[in-house]
Amino acid sequence: MQTERAELYFRQGSSDKVYHLQLENVQGQWSVQAQWGRRGSALQSDVKVSSATYEEAKRVYDRILREKTGKGYQIAQATADGNAAISVGLPATKEHSGHTPELLTPIEEPEALQLAQDASWWFQQKFDGRRLAVQKSNGKYSGINKLGQIIPIDSRLSEPLDLVQAKGFLADGEITYSARTTPTFASNPTKFATYI
Repeated sequence: MQTERAELYFRQGSSDKVYHLQLENVQGQWSVQAQWGRRGSALQSDVKVSSATYEEAKRVYDRILREKTGKGYQIAQATADGNAAISVGLPATKEHSGHTPELLTPIEEPEALQLAQDASWWFQQKFDGRRLAVQKSNGKYSGINKLGQIIPIDSRLSEPLDLVQAKGFLADGEITYSARTTPTFASNPTKFATYI
């Protein structure tokens, strides 16, 4: 059981909104609080659940995160139990990476078995992390947001990515966090992504 915080943003056209969400514990009682509004203006706030068990509050927190990301919000920063956040920055420019991440496409079992035999495809177990594409080129890593724009990534992601023995690659995976470890790009770099 751990406290959690997430800072989300949504930018499209003239819309520039933020959404802050907290899962907090006060004297054994759990609550979920949210603040939202236009970036730079006074935010509205609401208590989504209070005086709840951890399990009840965590379900509400996770449901709200799923709803917001499903509506196009991006996670700018997330923390668990007060540990340092793993941050994924906003694009400094509108530079396009040449890759636009796609939603998962269902396939039938025979096709999945065929892909599993192909050494150019890697797979990962699905966690509830934050999706991120990462590109390695000329020894440097850059993140790719869902619009295909190049974004900065947290330097702590370099260590697990360095375990991949390739001069360059494009990986589409997720940032995961365990209370016992530092944030990382999935759980096992040899199984974290589809190689393209």
